[in-house]
Amino acid sequence: MENNNFKQLIKEALTPEFLKEQEEWHPQKKYSMDEVKREIDLVVQQGEALLKYQDGDYGEIGEYEAWESLKEDLIEIHKLSVIENVEGFTNFVDGNDGNKLPNRSSGSFMTALLDIDGLLGALNFEEQDYKGYDLYSQEEWDEAVNYWTSKTQKLNNPKYD
Repeated sequence: MENNNFKQLIKEALTPEFLKEQEEWHPQKKYSMDEVKREIDLVVQQGEALLKYQDGDYGEIGEYEAWESLKEDLIEIHKLSVIENVEGFTNFVDGNDGNKLPNRSSGSFMTALLDIDGLLGALNFEEQDYKGYDLYSQEEWDEAVNYWTSKTQKLNNPKYD
């Protein structure tokens, strides 16, 4: 019984106000659905750029130069994101240089770019508040996934499957 009382006291003491006073409060940001949709739109723009590259629409400049142009475009799009890890994204793009897996393959560059679970994780969809409640509801998760599905449908090009 004493253990439960101690746990309750700790739980009540660790309020956001108390933690802020101790400079220990680090809340996870909850993004608006408009911000989430904007991030999905940016990912779709990156997918479109990859399709353009796969179609050879980066010109007759050579494969290396075309890849570098694609990389620059992908990074510029990423810089518009609220997800600020440009260095990590650059490493991710570099790691996919030469990835020729079909777009619908689980290991393809396209699948990695469009990864909704990774995107929503980066937007704190899997985080909880200080009380242990999910930051986002199941309805918000579903809305984001449905929006992503509607936007990524146009990227399904059987030519690259």
